[in-house]
Amino acid sequence: MSQTNHPPDALDQAFADYFGSQMPRPWPAAPAVASAAPARPATDPSRRARWTLAASVALVLGGCWFLSNGSQPGSRSTTKPGPAGVADPFAGSTATMPDALKGRPKAPTNTKQPGDGFKPGSINLP
Repeated sequence: MSQTNHPPDALDQAFADYFGSQMPRPWPAAPAVASAAPARPATDPSRRARWTLAASVALVLGGCWFLSNGSQPGSRSTTKPGPAGVADPFAGSTATMPDALKGRPKAPTNTKQPGDGFKPGSINLP
């Protein structure tokens, strides 16, 4: 907050005089409180924090160890990737085409791309 050094005007002085007159003189003393022994915490907070930190570090390290050593890689296929090495997923199946779908024409396959045949116009620069 910035402070300005304006000279007090009449309204400011009237408010200061009024509110200053409403304040008790002399200011009352604070009420006395019976002194009691300071409360001692049941546990040491720093000890609890250390145990919490140690438990969280152990959990993180144990989780990393479990995830890195706890599982073994699965067996891998000896076929080469790609269309030539892919096994037929329907080999040995007995599924047939339903009679209702036999004789229907196949859906046309659209091989045309949206930008095929587009030729941009020339740009005339000044």
